[in-house]
Amino acid sequence: MPLITVEKIGEGEPMPFRKDGKTPSEGIRACEMGQLIAGGAMGWDLALYGADVLNIWRPNATEVEAFAWDV
Repeated sequence: MPLITVEKIGEGEPMPFRKDGKTPSEGIRACEMGQLIAGGAMGWDLALYGADVLNIWRPNATEVEAFAWDV
């Protein structure tokens, strides 16, 4: 099984990035389900550059505290 799979879940056409965007990642939607600090950092970076990021962590995850101390 590949590490990442892409599955079409709707019948809509692809939407190109907007040329009049205010930030580099405007228009990108991401779901971040990191289990290590690097996953949270990637979601954070995307959000800083304008992406809409849904960040999901395990209940009682300790990485969140470590990430906060690192930042």
